[in-house]
Amino acid sequence: MGGDENWMKLQDLANELGLSLTTVSRALNDYPEVSNRTRARVKGAAARMGYRPNVTARGLAIGEIGIIAIVVPKEPTSYLDPDITEFLAGLAEVFASVGQDILIIQTAQDDRLQACKNIIESRRADAIVICYPAPVDDSVRFLAGANFPFVVYGKSRTPVAHTWVDVDHREAAFLSAVFLFERGHEKIAAIEGPAHFAFVEERMAGITCAFEQHGTQIDASHMIKDMFCDSAGYQHTLRLLRQTSPPTGFVYGSLLSAIGGKRAIRELDLNDRIAVVTHDNAVPYLNPRSIFPRITITSFSIYKAARRVAQHVIRMMADNAVVETELWAPRLISVGQTRTNPSARQLPR
Repeated sequence: MGGDENWMKLQDLANELGLSLTTVSRALNDYPEVSNRTRARVKGAAARMGYRPNVTARGLAIGEIGIIAIVVPKEPTSYLDPDITEFLAGLAEVFASVGQDILIIQTAQDDRLQACKNIIESRRADAIVICYPAPVDDSVRFLAGANFPFVVYGKSRTPVAHTWVDVDHREAAFLSAVFLFERGHEKIAAIEGPAHFAFVEERMAGITCAFEQHGTQIDASHMIKDMFCDSAGYQHTLRLLRQTSPPTGFVYGSLLSAIGGKRAIRELDLNDRIAVVTHDNAVPYLNPRSIFPRITITSFSIYKAARRVAQHVIRMMADNAVVETELWAPRLISVGQTRTNPSARQLPR
């Protein structure tokens, strides 16, 4: 096709090539899972047929702002959260490569819907990234009906089709609890994050599955939901260990909480009797193996996940609103301990 007034749409290009919309979009955006041969074929056809991403047309029509809004939770300890910092770094690197800046909007969960409405109404950004949704999130529901590019970092139960990326928190917590059960720990505590986050709901579901599979009753007083921080981890661990019948295994949803928990364990001189498994988002300057000589973690890279989120945003801004979801599998890593009975690590679905 020739002439700016006749730009080919992505769907037209996909139809011409006999490929799916997803494959064509990923080829144009250099996704690694697309073969070099297919990528070359798609890009060659796009150049030959005059395809241009609709982001250009959109820019001519309404004016490109060149900013992506990143909506992050406002929590009492957010300013300390290295995971958010690492997530923003991954986003910024990808967006900078295509000339986009980021606008960080920190808001309480109850105010997030209005924040998203304000972004769209005031045209402050070209797209939105929602970080850590609620179990059922009104802002996600709103954006899905607003015909505005957005991607969510976090899986939720929000009953609308939308693009999201997340680690399998349910599997991570399940693996953690099973690991402790396999080593003879019958009393297990979980110190997780605030209940208003969807990933905390997922982690608690994974722990529940592990208890059910083991045939053990959950002690509700051992299931804690609080801020992810050193002080909360310390206080809850200390209180639980001072009980008449304390837990001997702890699952932490965050390395920050685990650091506080280990401080309480050392203070009570229980290092040899208490086992700890923590989730770790692979923040390079907060390496759990340099903090604890013996540690078991469920690990995944929040930085790599952020880059993937950014790629999806760019794809959606380029006139490809195909919904895609990615659930990343965590890795269980144990330093100084031996894994046993791997067949038990099958999370019931």
